[in-house]
Amino acid sequence: MQIDGQVIRAEPGERWSRYVVGVIELLKRQRVNVPGTQVWIGGGLPPGAGLASSAALEVGVALALLRRAGRTLRPVTLAALCRQAEHEYARSPCGIMDQLCCTLAKSGHALLIDCRSMAVEHVPLNLGGAVIVVIDSGVRHSIAGAGYAARRRECSAALAAVNEVEPSVTSLRDVTEERVPYYAEHLDATLVRRLRHVVTENARVGRAVDALRAGDVPGLGRLMKASHASLRDDFEVSCEELDAIVSIAATVEGIYGARLTGGGFGGCVIALAANKAVPLLKSAIHDSYDSGCDTKASVFTVASASAVRPLEV
Repeated sequence: MQIDGQVIRAEPGERWSRYVVGVIELLKRQRVNVPGTQVWIGGGLPPGAGLASSAALEVGVALALLRRAGRTLRPVTLAALCRQAEHEYARSPCGIMDQLCCTLAKSGHALLIDCRSMAVEHVPLNLGGAVIVVIDSGVRHSIAGAGYAARRRECSAALAAVNEVEPSVTSLRDVTEERVPYYAEHLDATLVRRLRHVVTENARVGRAVDALRAGDVPGLGRLMKASHASLRDDFEVSCEELDAIVSIAATVEGIYGARLTGGGFGGCVIALAANKAVPLLKSAIHDSYDSGCDTKASVFTVASASAVRPLEV
């Protein structure tokens, strides 16, 4: 893609270029004067797999162009700009997690994000001998699609209904697990499920932080299992292939837990595994998933890394 500072457009048929165009336009609104630049883009993340490839593209391009222009932005500001680019130009109603991970991640840590205040905390990944495994289902998704946007609307509708009953509740995060049955009397069945997922998932995040701090890997695995069940049954963003992978993982000795990751409706499962269990998981996926599904899965281990940074060449 060539940027001449005057005519900036997305190439026909190249959806990915909308993310780049959006970043450039929003940098211009920040009075960042981007000089004529040639940009080469490459990467190893499979697009549409729920692994934040769009956020990586946005933040990487933004940082490169800021460096070219001799400017900087605070990490939170940069993340917010990239999310806005995704909202406006890719028409994807994403949250801020992926962009914040790209701008604020720290090696050896998980990132705990308060989406209300934008405060973040680095939580050490005390996993002992366990590793994080990603299983790509091969089923592609797009959070710009109808399903993700529908969940956003349903959560907003659930909040509006709860707020009518109790005006002090301005966010679903204000609802406690104990209050869900009370509010359920005022919601239809679908909105009850959405409310229950959000409330219980928020609680699971807190418990997961406690488990990490305590080095409780089995406990963290149990939370991952419960999270997938909620994503499947209450939030309804899983699919047959993701459920199959989670079920297969549950049969492998040394797999502590597994859940879908990303926006759902396809993409990847993330699993917590004893190091010695990884070959067994790969074999089980090959034997049970690849032979029974239309798509082929790929299995690979990952590790936490620090935030995006420029490289000297």
